[in-house]
Amino acid sequence: ILPSLCGERDTGFIIMHEEEHIRHCDNLWRVLAFICAAVHWFNPLAWLFLKKFTEDIEFACDEKVLRGKSVDEQKQYASALLNCAESRSLFASAFGGAKVRVRIERILSYKKMSVLASLGLCALAAALTVLLLTN
Repeated sequence: ILPSLCGERDTGFIIMHEEEHIRHCDNLWRVLAFICAAVHWFNPLAWLFLKKFTEDIEFACDEKVLRGKSVDEQKQYASALLNCAESRSLFASAFGGAKVRVRIERILSYKKMSVLASLGLCALAAALTVLLLTN
């Protein structure tokens, strides 16, 4: 169900966004996260995990949709996100629902990870692996 004020261009972005959720089984992961929070209802860290996890799912989905898109298309995507947030209702798509301001800031400042940053991340992961697997 889409918000009534969505144009055809916005609808295309919404469909791409939701297809990414389907492709990566995000609804299944979200259900598993809710089950974990329900089992550990007494642990405040479980609720924090759930909140951050659902936000990260949306951020990751936005990044996957924007991969390979031009700056103009990124701006159009941010505009579609804002339009859907403005016309949000109880039964409409949650495309514009979660942390819209933060998502738009991340979309407009989106940059691919550099090779140097990737190598640094790999080196850090290798060092942590060695450190944690040895006494």
